[in-house]
Amino acid sequence: MGYTPLLTHFEEDAVGKDIAEFVVDRCLAAGFQGVVLTSNAAPHHPMWHTDRDWMRKVNARITT
Repeated sequence: MGYTPLLTHFEEDAVGKDIAEFVVDRCLAAGFQGVVLTSNAAPHHPMWHTDRDWMRKVNARITT
């Protein structure tokens, strides 16, 4: 995955979320450790404030 501009909202739409979840699941299945869901959404990205519940849900897959 690469960097998307700050206000593009790609990560927030259904396709972006599906891709992010797919990547997290594939990385975990392959045994990768330290997968970071927020690779495209740095702390200054609006998604940290607009979709906290989804980010926590997906990050829980990594941390549990």
